[in-house]
Formats: sequence, C-alpha cells, structure tokens
Amino acid sequence: MTRLNPKLSVTQVATGVHVDGGFTVNWGLVHMEDEALSDADVAAALKEAGLDAQHNAEIQERERRD
Repeated sequence: MTRLNPKLSVTQVATGVHVDGGFTVNWGLVHMEDEALSDADVAAALKEAGLDAQHNAEIQERERRD
C-alpha cells in the first residue's frame, strides 16, 4: 500500500477473533500518516470490522500524539 501512497500508514491496534469465529489475528487500521487516531475512532472501526471484544480481545496501547 505504501508504494501506492507513501502517506498511508498501518497501525496494529488489537489482537483477537472475529465475532463469527475463526483464528486469532492481528487487527490494524489503515490511515493517513499524519492522522491522529482517537480511542473512539479505533473502537468504532474495530466494532464495524467485527472484532469480538467480549472474548479474548486485546486492544493495544497506542503512542499518543500531542
């Protein structure tokens, strides 16, 4: 992706399974390099994508940009 647009960044934000089951995977968000991700943005994106937050999900601590 960065070859197509070097300003894109992928940030790992969680580890867990999809609500429909399956294997444990790393969950990441694709965003613009200079875009700050809020906790609410991350939670909404993970919920929409289907992370099963009720069972064995681990949300990663992210670096804060002030």
